Amino acid sequence: MEKDCVDLLQLQHAIRQGLEISLPEALWVRAEIASLSVNRNGHCYMDLCQNRDGSVVAQARAVIWANVFRQIAPYFASVTGERLSCGQQVLLEVSVNYSEVYGLSLLVRDIDPDYTLGDNQRRRNETLKRLEAEGMLD
Repeated sequence: MEKDCVDLLQLQHAIRQGLEISLPEALWVRAEIASLSVNRNGHCYMDLCQNRDGSVVAQARAVIWANVFRQIAPYFASVTGERLSCGQQVLLEVSVNYSEVYGLSLLVRDIDPDYTLGDNQRRRNETLKRLEAEGMLD
């Protein structure tokens, strides 16, 4: 008895086509930067994650090509006062890329620094409240 099957490449093509049909060309995604590195060519590679109750519930690889990174990084730093780094909450405009060899990745087109700035202010306020409650603010 022969089983119905597809080869791996056919499966990968079907996944890619499904993603291309069901997702818009670009969308804004909220995430935390779990890791970040810039290679010698100026490309920025990130692992993004989302945590809930101390556990990772989602993660994805992302890349900012050098020509985009040269524009995004200085603007982000000028607005937030910080360079892109691990642990930051970010709002990224991405397009979803699926490769039959490398799998799913997000291609970053833009970053909204105001989102990160708002998150930094929230964390600062929480820290100040905690220090005040512990009597350590003075």
